Amino acid sequence: MPELLTFQKFNDISLANKIADKLEQAGISCVIQDQSKFFDVSFAYNKVEPHILLKLHSEDFEKASHILDDYYSLQAVTIEKDYYRFYFTDAELMEIIEKPDEWGRFDYQLAKKILAERGRAIQPGMEEMLKEKRIHELAVPERVSPRFLVFGYMSS
Repeated sequence: MPELLTFQKFNDISLANKIADKLEQAGISCVIQDQSKFFDVSFAYNKVEPHILLKLHSEDFEKASHILDDYYSLQAVTIEKDYYRFYFTDAELMEIIEKPDEWGRFDYQLAKKILAERGRAIQPGMEEMLKEKRIHELAVPERVSPRFLVFGYMSS
């Protein structure tokens, strides 16, 4: 049996359960793993990071992505017009489209909807091109100045 891999991380267990229910309704088996500690002595020095993992079989990732995109697309239709994303400029909305990994699925679907309402609909071919571009951007290693490297070695 293939190993379960982390599909998405959450801070909120109820949201994780809601997403897991959606996926299970579509026939995708998943497991929620809570990695939070009951009490952490060093709590004051810890960053708030997602500690609830939604795990799936790797072959279900694409299907799960489509299910969640459809779900959030429907959620975006019901959102009130006074929601703060409606006040974003076209350039700010395009940033959401260009960097969905930084914003989340709901924001991505809502940005697409708002842009379409403004007459700037994102074409499917453009979506794929932007995804590929983002993958290439993230794959490029971050460059570090040689001065910082030398300083780091000397300070250690």
